[in-house]
Amino acid sequence: MAESLAVLRNVEKNYPTANGAVVALSKITLEISRHDYLCLMGPSGSGKTTLLNILGGIDQPNAGEVFLDGQRIDKLSEQELLPIRRRKVAYVFQEARLMPSLTALENVLLPSAFAGGDDKQTQERALALLRKVGLEKRAHHLAHQLSGGEAQRVCIARALLNRPLLILADEPTGNLDHATRLEIVRLLENIYEEGGTVVMVTHDPELGRRARRRIVIHDGRIQEEASDLFA
Repeated sequence: MAESLAVLRNVEKNYPTANGAVVALSKITLEISRHDYLCLMGPSGSGKTTLLNILGGIDQPNAGEVFLDGQRIDKLSEQELLPIRRRKVAYVFQEARLMPSLTALENVLLPSAFAGGDDKQTQERALALLRKVGLEKRAHHLAHQLSGGEAQRVCIARALLNRPLLILADEPTGNLDHATRLEIVRLLENIYEEGGTVVMVTHDPELGRRARRRIVIHDGRIQEEASDLFA
């Protein structure tokens, strides 16, 4: 059995409102192995993004336990979580979230700059990652000069810069056309094939079927789990 990278045990998450608490997650137990490719599926408001944020240490549960890389993280302070998020987790969002005044290369280098790095070796790695996603020739183009698909590929390169253990992708293809969606998903598949761990939220059944594992969430609960290898 593969070693676990992330584990959730009986996780619950509620959000207070004027009309009482809204249940986002209810008694979620989930194990994600190292070298896994998992798709979270379900209708809007089912709890998928909340689950992703708890996995990445961005949000904390009201109850239950969360482990990442063997360390319990649900009781850590924001100061204690910050280095874990920087070194072990990377996000790819639906919107590219690039700095428009920076080049593609400078955007890829941002995680290193925030961590106090950005030496020659890091710049060489950033260029290699842009080459990997097919954007070496666009390295010095400003972010606002890139297409939607190109911007999302820059985001994937940026996510890989610090060699994270876990890639969390929240609807990374939601704003793209069909052909570009497949390009982005193939890049995520390549990360998995090279030994990485990817958890992706998607509404697209076609993309969900390509994952190694699929989990359907409804009303904050896991309703269905299936395993399958993409072609």
